Amino acid sequence: MTGRDTIGVIVLVAALASARSARAERGPLVHPEGPGPGNFRVGVGAQLDVLPKRVAESEQRLFPQLFAHLRFGLPVGFSLSVRAAAVVVKNEAEAGVVWGKRFGRFSFALADHVGFSYGLLTVAGFDASSWSFSHKPGVSVGAAFGPHRLSAAFELLTTFGQRTRLGDAEVVSRREFVVSGQSMVVTFETLLDHGGEVLVAMGAFYTQPDYQAWIAFADERSRLLYPRFMVGYVF
Repeated sequence: MTGRDTIGVIVLVAALASARSARAERGPLVHPEGPGPGNFRVGVGAQLDVLPKRVAESEQRLFPQLFAHLRFGLPVGFSLSVRAAAVVVKNEAEAGVVWGKRFGRFSFALADHVGFSYGLLTVAGFDASSWSFSHKPGVSVGAAFGPHRLSAAFELLTTFGQRTRLGDAEVVSRREFVVSGQSMVVTFETLLDHGGEVLVAMGAFYTQPDYQAWIAFADERSRLLYPRFMVGYVF
């Protein structure tokens, strides 16, 4: 092996080590282990809820939203979490704290978010608005496979101070805490060599018809099961 070949091998090994270091220094956004102390992650993307046909005048509806998720790592496994999702029909903002612990390849986390949501529906003859406060305690488990992270998160969806209006009439007015439903979301994240991350997720929501503004006037009063699909990029 010539001196030039030796230098080339050293440069290649250093580049691979640097890439692994970039992944190690900043952990994942959603996975229980989090970004690590002092590290900052911001994810943006789109999500889509697919409501069943018996909702919203018995027509199947697709409701997309843009989302953003910010997470900042703190010592001793804690991290700050801020989440937002927006579309005209439903806009949400939440802030919370996550505590995670890793055991080798596996990890788990406890989370608690509080937030506010506001929505408008002024098409197809509707003139409706809805707003409420939310509280979402949750737990998640995850596993690491090289640069990949797989996690499953459960959240209890509670609301309070919920109000929904149709024209001048107030059709929903709740001051007490209400358990509006539950959610389970499975997320797959891939940490990239340059420090970014790609994530895809699929979830199942089981909620009351009026949990979302657009199904406040459903002709079905029992709880509804519907999927959510997400894709995003993390900086």
